Amino acid sequence: MITPSLKLLASLRLGEGGPELTAYADPNTHGKPYTIGYGHAVGVEPGQRCTFAQAEQWLAEDAQTAINGLVAHLDWTPHLSPPRFDVFAEMCFNLGVNRFLNFTQTIASAQAGNYELCAHDMLWNAPGVMTQWYKDIHTRAARLSTQMATGVYQV
Repeated sequence: MITPSLKLLASLRLGEGGPELTAYADPNTHGKPYTIGYGHAVGVEPGQRCTFAQAEQWLAEDAQTAINGLVAHLDWTPHLSPPRFDVFAEMCFNLGVNRFLNFTQTIASAQAGNYELCAHDMLWNAPGVMTQWYKDIHTRAARLSTQMATGVYQV
């Protein structure tokens, strides 16, 4: 079983800006899903609180869930270099595996070894049309796109 790398966990912490110890509403819906810790959303209720230790535990568990889903659907991904594998794992963490699988061109480009095109397709649906993921987490998405293109961790 592939476990979350320390670099992946560091990147997830960086992307979330630190743990939120009180549940908050989704910025797009202004309601559900509520999120706590480092983006943990399963079973979270409005006003729920957690400790730093609980946030760290959920981060590790949610990262493992993302990796398990990624590998279950795309069994070739463990052959990617660790920085590139972690990009896809982080996308699964952010989007959920099912939404990540909609990035069909991105996935196909990575499988073909065309990492520059893959990195581009992570951000753009068509010329001048950003992916919703890029719109939602612009700075993190750009950082991960660079990591995919270069194969070098950006944390």
